[in-house]
Amino acid sequence: MAQTLKWMSEKGLSGLEFATGVPATIGGMVYMNFECWGNDVSSMVDSVYIYEKKNGFRWIKRQDYQVAYRWTSFHDFQCIILAVKLNTQPSTTNKVKEKMQQYLSERKEKQPVLKSTFGSVFKNPLPQKAGELVDQLGLKGTTIGDAMISNHHANFFENLDKATFEDTFKLIKLIQNKVQTMYNIKLECEVQMIQ
Repeated sequence: MAQTLKWMSEKGLSGLEFATGVPATIGGMVYMNFECWGNDVSSMVDSVYIYEKKNGFRWIKRQDYQVAYRWTSFHDFQCIILAVKLNTQPSTTNKVKEKMQQYLSERKEKQPVLKSTFGSVFKNPLPQKAGELVDQLGLKGTTIGDAMISNHHANFFENLDKATFEDTFKLIKLIQNKVQTMYNIKLECEVQMIQ
């Protein structure tokens, strides 16, 4: 994402600035239908180039796949997203960089952008927010191994040094169990786990 935004700013192409500071790839953002602050990546997609066992390599136009909150039809395909064509707006390098700085400043206020994280852990059980539920349980700062629930935002895990998949998985289960017990809400992971 950072490399793409740098390239876009150099070329004076606008539209993706809202993703500044997000630890992601373009393919991952399209796969998860990333959105924040009233902006979403799906509105910029022209087409997606995928590889799947059944049909091999092919381009899929945006109108030919479905999107919902943190979901796309790609969840149902056995595929890998290899490339994405985006519709951008012409701008200037300075204007794009200025927007990027604004979004980064806002993100720094609310999220542990300068720490090692993999982004939001849980989907928001709308209308509630996952981070607020975890925070209300007093779990900020809880650690298992080197994985810690961020003190900055409770829907992020920070890698303190050498956090493992097992550390992270146990922390996810701890939160899910406590939220289920206290609020009778089943938190779903936003991160994709491959086991």
